[in-house]
Amino acid sequence: MRQAADNFLVSKLMKDLREKARGEEQARAHYDESMDEYKKEQVKASHILVKDEGAARKVKGRVDGGEDFAAVAKEVSEDRGSKVKGGDLGWFGRGRMAPEFEEASFGLEEGDISGPVKTKFGYHIIKCTGKRDQIPFEEVQERIHRKLERESITTYMDDRKANLAVSVDEEAIGTIEVDGAEAAAGI
Repeated sequence: MRQAADNFLVSKLMKDLREKARGEEQARAHYDESMDEYKKEQVKASHILVKDEGAARKVKGRVDGGEDFAAVAKEVSEDRGSKVKGGDLGWFGRGRMAPEFEEASFGLEEGDISGPVKTKFGYHIIKCTGKRDQIPFEEVQERIHRKLERESITTYMDDRKANLAVSVDEEAIGTIEVDGAEAAAGI
């Protein structure tokens, strides 16, 4: 019963600390104070992946001719992960994609479509669908809440440890006599 009561109290304490740290104002203040952490050049792109350059040129001709990029991606792309999303790869920063793909993606203006770009995966036709220099608060809000929760719990625990009054009286320990049997048993 005592253990169950202790577990309940610890759970309640952790819940209270988490809730206290989850305030919208606190998260926004952290975001504003840590702006450099969220300033990252990113691009949002879609792509169509095919095996050879000839196929890539045909795909490029189709989208340049007015066919919907997402529809063509769903039809012919060999990237199963993005194919179902019309080729959409979402937002990404530098260092996340193959170097040739990254260079082409970041070199495009929003709305532009690249010619065939060769990587080790095949040939890509890339469409830039967005650019930004900063990750918006809404995209990192939950991550900030979790960080603030951890900090709240850590601060609480550090405060509790600092207030513990534990000391060792070395002189008193030196006066303790141990008989032979206890000493041999390591007690």
